Amino acid sequence: AVGLAGVLHPAQVHLVLGEILPINTPHNFINLSAPKENDRNDLRIFGKLTITPFKDLKIIGEYTFNRKTREITTFDKKFNYAHGANFRKEQSVSNSKYEIENRATNYNAFNVYANYNKTLGKHDIGIMAGFNQESNAYKMMKASRTDMINEDLPSLSQATGDYKNSDEFEEYHVRGVFYRINYSYAGKYLLETNGRYDGSSKFPKENRFGFFPSVSVGWRVSEEQFMEWSKVFLSNLKLRGSYGNIGNQSIEPYAFIPGMDSPLANWVVNGQATTTLAPPALVSNSFTWEKVSTLDFGFDLGLFNNRLNVVFDWYQRDTKGMLAPGMELPGVLGAKAPLQNSADLRAKGWEISLDWNDRIGNVQYYLGFNLYDSRTKITKYDNEVVLLGKVCNLETHNLETKKKTYLCIIFSPKKGCPYWALYYIFNLIMQKIFMHFFS
Repeated sequence: AVGLAGVLHPAQVHLVLGEILPINTPHNFINLSAPKENDRNDLRIFGKLTITPFKDLKIIGEYTFNRKTREITTFDKKFNYAHGANFRKEQSVSNSKYEIENRATNYNAFNVYANYNKTLGKHDIGIMAGFNQESNAYKMMKASRTDMINEDLPSLSQATGDYKNSDEFEEYHVRGVFYRINYSYAGKYLLETNGRYDGSSKFPKENRFGFFPSVSVGWRVSEEQFMEWSKVFLSNLKLRGSYGNIGNQSIEPYAFIPGMDSPLANWVVNGQATTTLAPPALVSNSFTWEKVSTLDFGFDLGLFNNRLNVVFDWYQRDTKGMLAPGMELPGVLGAKAPLQNSADLRAKGWEISLDWNDRIGNVQYYLGFNLYDSRTKITKYDNEVVLLGKVCNLETHNLETKKKTYLCIIFSPKKGCPYWALYYIFNLIMQKIFMHFFS
């Protein structure tokens, strides 16, 4: 029952016992609830030192420190309100809960390298070599407690419920050496080679390091004598090609260590949940860097004093030794397959861009256009039970064969076919459709 004595706010009701409560409108819930606080800090320090011991040689040292911190405070406040449908008194939560989470990441990077540049007639030579080291340390601590003594002054110390705590720690290091050599003759014939030898703590000790070289060549056709006739409209024409390797270490820092989680069990002993140890996961101690190799051919074209520019690239990118579950294991084992360098991926495509730069009076303007196409295909994967499907052969055309073929495309793909099957949920839908039309 609702008493209407007195003047009330439209979003309030006067209950029988004389208590005035807000109705459960979004506006009231926002005003009565406690806001979630997210405090971020990002401190970055960078230092650089350059020494020139003699002409053409520079020795450079760089240091970067980056500290990121984040504090997240959440309070599920308990308050009373009146249900808008039946004006019954209700509570927002059965138990108030205060939670605070602190995260911190410290990143350090140190580089020291030397640059040597020399011009001998028409020959331009550049050599760079150096050392790189990086480290990243992350930690997180979270604590919560329920049942505040005072809902207006929430904290861990003035709550009466049980403590719940958790934490995370993560750290990795990268160390390596690198080089780059440039050569140019008369500004027309260009050669560049690069290389890195890197080690990462994310991999087992015996497979921690990898070498990743690359090379590129270029020919500025527009600078040739036989192209003098085109100078009135041709500003730049360069043909180029490159082949190179890079390494990928985007995995968890301890993927090769058989860690054991310690979750709370679903049963209690003496009124308390028991801490248990989960069995260690299967790990491989032989996996290493994913290697990404890219082959690229293209040209740069500049016309009308470089007001019109065209850039074209054709590329093929092969990712060898992708980290994925390395084998299929029986379900009775009770564990997932460990990560191994067991999959390959190929991406092939092209890209073209056109832009026009010009000026009308004091106004400079720019117009750009970009078009690209790319196809990606998994070329190797351990797929004995057809977890990933492939399209089957469609050479025969009678109805019975079509029925089996289309079902094969969706549900039981064969090995050696060029395309991948659809997702599992879509398979179930298509199964009903094909069974209806072809059965």
